[in-house]
Amino acid sequence: MKFAALVSGGKDSVYAIKKLIEEGNDLVALIHMYKEGNDFTDSFMYQTVGSEIASLFGEVMGVPLFKYKTSCKAINKELTYNVTNSDEVEDLFNAVSKTLDIVKFEGISSGAIASTYQKLRVESICERLNIKSLAPLWGVNQKELIEGMISSGLDARIVKIASPIFNKSNIGNNLIEIYEHVKNNSQLSYDKNFNFCGEGGEFESVVFDCKDLFIKRIDYEDLVIENHPEDDNKLESNRVYYGVFKNPFVINK
Repeated sequence: MKFAALVSGGKDSVYAIKKLIEEGNDLVALIHMYKEGNDFTDSFMYQTVGSEIASLFGEVMGVPLFKYKTSCKAINKELTYNVTNSDEVEDLFNAVSKTLDIVKFEGISSGAIASTYQKLRVESICERLNIKSLAPLWGVNQKELIEGMISSGLDARIVKIASPIFNKSNIGNNLIEIYEHVKNNSQLSYDKNFNFCGEGGEFESVVFDCKDLFIKRIDYEDLVIENHPEDDNKLESNRVYYGVFKNPFVINK
């Protein structure tokens, strides 16, 4: 099946692509939603950090990348989605529709693992456009999933943390370092419900390389760490931190 991939820049959407290609599907396009401007905006649907890395995915995968702006405004916050004017989901609907006019595909992939909220919204878009929603990571055990990502050669770095179990020094860590950080925490290592892939919002990532998927890899000159602007008056342990990878560039392997 020819498919287009929704890419946030993070590990889940990239690993989903890798799995679908291994199953014999054909990746023909990438779709990235971004918030214009420097203001830090949270979203119910999209990863809002790391666009500077995701913007290079077309070059490193050798596939056309289509970028579209989103308001990041969730008007309809119910679990089940009905078409709602000005909602951020409609930004994605328009993006997929426009891409379909340029590149023909039968399915859309996402990195959904456990968020029913996001999965139902992607499925709603697909139903309206008569294409299939592809979510190969859905329901997979998160500990097994991150172990699979590590063993597959996925080079992802942490770009945002939003949990007291992490701190700003974890920004820029790779998946092995995050996995070991959790394993070395005696309380978390035995918690079967812990979100090893960050599905509870604990952390977000961006991908710099992926074995057998990226034909080139990404690097950067500097990493600047900032806290969420609404957290200035909070204790450091309670702050949300995110990283900005300055001057990213592509390197031949």
